[in-house]
Amino acid sequence: MGGVLAFSGRRPLVGAALLFCIGIAFSGAFSPEFALAFLGVAALLGALAAALSRAAPGMATLLVFLAFAAGGAGAQALHMRTRGAPADDESVWAIEAVVEEPRAIRSGRQTVVVRVDRARLEGQPSWAEVRYRARLSMDPVELWPGDRIKAVARWSPPPREANPGSPGLEARFRADGIGATGFVVEKQLAVLTPPPALARAAERFRERYGRVAGLAVPEPAAQALVRALAVGDRSDLSADVNEDFGASGLAHILSVSGLHIAVVAAGLYRALRWLLSRSERLLLRVDVRAVAALSALPATWLYVWVAGAEVPAVRSGIMASALFLAVALRRDADAPSSLAASLLAVLAYDPASLWAISFQLSFAAVAGLMVLSEPLRTLVPIAKPDLTDESPRGKLRRWGESALGAAVGSLAASLATAPLVAATFHRASLVAVLSNAVALPIASGLTGAAALSAAALPFGESLAAALVCCAEPLARALLFLSHLFGTLPFASALVPAPSLPFQLAWYCGLGGLAMLPFEPKARTRLILPSLLAILLLAGGRFAAPLAQKSLVVTFLAVGQGDSTVLQAPGGEAALIDAGGDPTGRYDPGARVVVPALAELGATHLRAAVLSHPHPDHLMGLVTVLQRVQVDELWMAKGLDHEAPLLARLLEVARERGVRVRELGAGERAALGPCAVEVLHPAARDESLESNDASLVLRVSLGEVAFLLPGDVEELGEEALLAGPSSPRATVLKAPHHGSRTSSTERFVGAVHPQHVVFSVGRNRFGFPREEVVARYLAVGAQVHRTDQSGALRFATDGTSLEVTPTLR
Repeated sequence: MGGVLAFSGRRPLVGAALLFCIGIAFSGAFSPEFALAFLGVAALLGALAAALSRAAPGMATLLVFLAFAAGGAGAQALHMRTRGAPADDESVWAIEAVVEEPRAIRSGRQTVVVRVDRARLEGQPSWAEVRYRARLSMDPVELWPGDRIKAVARWSPPPREANPGSPGLEARFRADGIGATGFVVEKQLAVLTPPPALARAAERFRERYGRVAGLAVPEPAAQALVRALAVGDRSDLSADVNEDFGASGLAHILSVSGLHIAVVAAGLYRALRWLLSRSERLLLRVDVRAVAALSALPATWLYVWVAGAEVPAVRSGIMASALFLAVALRRDADAPSSLAASLLAVLAYDPASLWAISFQLSFAAVAGLMVLSEPLRTLVPIAKPDLTDESPRGKLRRWGESALGAAVGSLAASLATAPLVAATFHRASLVAVLSNAVALPIASGLTGAAALSAAALPFGESLAAALVCCAEPLARALLFLSHLFGTLPFASALVPAPSLPFQLAWYCGLGGLAMLPFEPKARTRLILPSLLAILLLAGGRFAAPLAQKSLVVTFLAVGQGDSTVLQAPGGEAALIDAGGDPTGRYDPGARVVVPALAELGATHLRAAVLSHPHPDHLMGLVTVLQRVQVDELWMAKGLDHEAPLLARLLEVARERGVRVRELGAGERAALGPCAVEVLHPAARDESLESNDASLVLRVSLGEVAFLLPGDVEELGEEALLAGPSSPRATVLKAPHHGSRTSSTERFVGAVHPQHVVFSVGRNRFGFPREEVVARYLAVGAQVHRTDQSGALRFATDGTSLEVTPTLR
């Protein structure tokens, strides 16, 4: 442990930053009202440490660390304090607020974080002084940080974890001090104060650069990539490009962060140092390194500001500033201390950043590079080259060492961030090390060229356009590489979120790896036990579906749409529909269905089933086919393959090698030991419209059966009842979300379910209709709704049935 203690003693900022994070993490166990008490304790401990600094330096250091822990708890508790936040029920308020984060526009909607200080409940005459942050959705409006707005907002209860694998938004919002979420009612929003000049100038600069880039690079994907790296504008990056970068392990390149700031800052410093060193007079009079470092500081922060000042960029800007100041003061720069200083600066400003995935990935990646690169390099059985060898062989070996260093650095960052990526995105990239080793040199060159073109814009659009043209080949090369690596069959794996014990074992193992150079016993004391724990935990998690003895049917909460997961004994799985938003504002396939499949262990589907080609059933299936291994796509016979939505689904199926199987009444299939019967539609009946032509499946195990009728309405139900097979079932997914045009008395009586599930979200149709619910209650069925219970899990061994709602 001597080496570890020596490391901590030389870098007290690292310990302080760690204790500050621990304080923030544990502040949630206390009421926000303890904020001032925590800050008072921090001040008292700091004063005691100062008094004991000479008499007992060891005790003083411990007290300082405890002061940082108390300070972190106090800062986070202060951040969480709210006053006058609306109740959990839906309500309409007039508000006055200050815009904090005018976030990007996606799918025609804009999400804005505001700080509300005055509010008035609808119907009340007086305004109240309040204090809470809120997340508002609205039609696109030109807003700037610092704008004061007046709006009418409909607040909703905070989002809850309604599905397996869904993000913990409720806890995240609470930690971020967000007391309300909702939307602006009928565009009732006005800006009370003019936008800040600096923010307006930055946005005008981005718009002007976008016009120049649009003229210089006609190809949309390359143009969008150049804009993303030059000015942080990712709004035009397509879903396919984002998917390629995510699957290839190169997603970090799309966000202006450590790589980009490092390239720009280092390039500025070297260029300025070279330029200043051309003058013999300057070389004799000043330290050109110090002048270059100080001159590069404002330019670096200008790039951070123009690129949007997101957490990774701010963190990198602080680190670059610390390194430049060390050069200017002729001090040895210490990278871990610089990282710790930047972490403290970001968290002191916004403690809730600790829970943001961009913050976690950014700091974890840099920390991994710092502490794991050298230990990993020592494990490679290749001697380092002789730096004094100028022969061709010596130069070749040095180039090889550079390539090896890039691969080792990529592996170090990937290892440090792997559990965070898996927990957030349910994805493990299997090509990240190779793709980063190949693509990072191109990405660095592209970043430098893009930043240089942005810097040239004030000196003329022609010059900027010329530099953008120089960046275009690099952008095209990077897009090619991301697509190449991202579309490999083994590029990424769908994985469940790692458990807390798994993450602890993982990072204990990495800690042992980092200690290897100066603590040889770490191999047996930390690395091997951690590796054993990781293998046992991961093996148990992946083997659980194979050992399953029950049929498990999970009705997911995808809003106003359908999605049902079937998991048979032995692990075979199928998915029926995957929801969809007809407006295209969000993709339930990506947000809900794929994470749920990962969490449930259904990472390989025997079949993906399309009940009928309507958006609220089909659109999410496109993402599922792209991200999940699927053997077959089942759908009803006689569908129009040229219809745009279905054509897109079939195109993706062909690209992914998914067999398409068209089914009609009377056909049968198997899902493990479960029988799957197709009850509807009859192949000969072409008179039914799309809802009534839904593919109806009856899945049974032993005495328990599930009827999944899509969106059949009265005509479809009559045709179904006229078929040779009985539709009787224990559990029924209510047809057409409980509309008055379905669930006729004759149909309800024939099925006679014990349980009925209404797959519904907020809707303008009044689904499920009261009279429909009454019919099911009349036959003794228990009624379940996904908008109230979240995802519903039904498990049966063929005799008994267990029902588990996600929300209680």
